[in-house]
Amino acid sequence: DTFPDGSIVEVLRHVKLPEGLYYGCWYVALTKPYTRGTGVFMNVGRVLTVQNPLHILSKCAEAGFHRLHDDASLGWYNWTVFARRKFYQMWDNHFALCLLRLGYDTAFVTGSNELLDARPYCSFPGQQQPMGACPAAEAPLSTGWTGTEPCTCVDEDGSENLNCGIHKAPVDTTIPRK
Repeated sequence: DTFPDGSIVEVLRHVKLPEGLYYGCWYVALTKPYTRGTGVFMNVGRVLTVQNPLHILSKCAEAGFHRLHDDASLGWYNWTVFARRKFYQMWDNHFALCLLRLGYDTAFVTGSNELLDARPYCSFPGQQQPMGACPAAEAPLSTGWTGTEPCTCVDEDGSENLNCGIHKAPVDTTIPRK
């Protein structure tokens, strides 16, 4: 499954621990065969479709972007990318930086149905702190049957799931329990 630039795609995001700085915001795109029903949609903007995330880094190396960030120690994993008969060292936080350099907003990874949002609020230079389930307020999220209603994610009480303002009901501890 692929979709054209500017598509509205239903997404799922479940984050137990905040993602690191500049990694982008990772979602599951709810396309076939995945179940739909979160009611949270995202406009993908300009999208690059790849089979796996390493293809993003290969495209970046092929385009001549060999050094994406001055501090290569920001990443957890070191990927060796072979492009144009040369090896390049890249880190896992380079996926989002690479997309930005190539002029894309998002990448759809068909092998895992993941959607990487690399726009500045989820990566460099706009991301100010690690992201939980809710991305920054600027994220192009929507809700409703056709994904046309505004959506504001509420990140309270340690919510681990992307949502559109669903608050947890407070527990009334004054009511006696039997």
